[in-house]
Amino acid sequence: MDLFRRVDLSTPPSKRSGVSVGNEMEIALLHALLPLAEERSALNVALHTFSRSYWATVENRACSTIYNHAVNDFTLLLALLWGGDGRNAVRAARSLYEHLVNYCFVSSDSGAAARYMGHEAVTHQIIAKSRKWLNMLSGAERRREEYRLAKLNRDSTKPYQAMLDTHGSKFIGDWARLDLYSRARLFGLEGDYDTYRLFSQVTHGSTGGVLGTVRSAEGQVVHRMGPSLELAIMAFPEGVSYFMELAERVDSLNGVPSVELVAALRALRNKWPEYRKACKDIDGYLWPEGPPASAMAIIGIFPGGRVRWYLHEPALKLIVAAIPPEDSEFYESKVKEELAASITRGLKWDEEGRPFTAAIPVPVAVRPGSTWLPDNGILMPRGPGAAGTGKSVFGNA
Repeated sequence: MDLFRRVDLSTPPSKRSGVSVGNEMEIALLHALLPLAEERSALNVALHTFSRSYWATVENRACSTIYNHAVNDFTLLLALLWGGDGRNAVRAARSLYEHLVNYCFVSSDSGAAARYMGHEAVTHQIIAKSRKWLNMLSGAERRREEYRLAKLNRDSTKPYQAMLDTHGSKFIGDWARLDLYSRARLFGLEGDYDTYRLFSQVTHGSTGGVLGTVRSAEGQVVHRMGPSLELAIMAFPEGVSYFMELAERVDSLNGVPSVELVAALRALRNKWPEYRKACKDIDGYLWPEGPPASAMAIIGIFPGGRVRWYLHEPALKLIVAAIPPEDSEFYESKVKEELAASITRGLKWDEEGRPFTAAIPVPVAVRPGSTWLPDNGILMPRGPGAAGTGKSVFGNA
């Protein structure tokens, strides 16, 4: 069953507890970014032309390898920005800063370039020893993969050991010898290091890395499972600027003309205010106006006394069978007392067989193998004499 088909699409997500459906956000953002289509199209042409010229010109393998990283991460950055994926966009922008610094470093130091390329043996050794998923392959396929990894191990062991003999065991984790900040200072790039540190908070899972996916509403913390448009706004100008700086450095260091590419990058960066507005408008469209109702435990007592526990998701109007909590008997007795009192007051059982229900302020887990169902199959609409009111007998559910 599609969990979201009961969502009222006639209202914006902000009015339906922040629940969006499918690619609803991406479609809205793509539409809002149509005014930037000309600049992005021109950039794609300039980027393709420049890259073809670059690889036909530059023979330094360390440089060309880093440019491969950079151009692919930049292309990825654009796709992420247009999809509103701010978390991964800042990761891509962060990588572009590293590529810029490393490109300058290996271009100016032949020893650094040799160490950079020599570090490939470390990668090959790690891959060769990584076999934990091989048991999932069929017999013949597993044997072919084992042979490939064994050959990779044989071929990389000698260069790997040679690099360790020359540079020591620290080479395994650090080909550069200098930390990133020190490398950046060599080329006047340290001014962006704080932005790099900020973007690193997403990569490293720091508290500040949840920008755009956590908010406070009416004293409650609201967590979003979805895009951080706030981070996308930050990643746009930084990532484009890092790649633009790289293009300019390639021109000066390697003689590959970058005038047209730099102009296209600048034209796109100049559209940042429009991008920012589009993201902010859609963010307001997505965030709920208040804290969304939390999923809650429900006890259902059927005619005859059968008791069932459920987990109710009010935002989606869905309900599913749940595992009873440790103190289930205590809560069930309280609900049965409320049921007996309600029957005394004239309550009648539901003609469609729905149970008497009560919300309980305890966490419950979904019963394995259970299916989410429309909640109106269990819960009765509120009303006089209704057996399934969903009312809490404890007052705070």
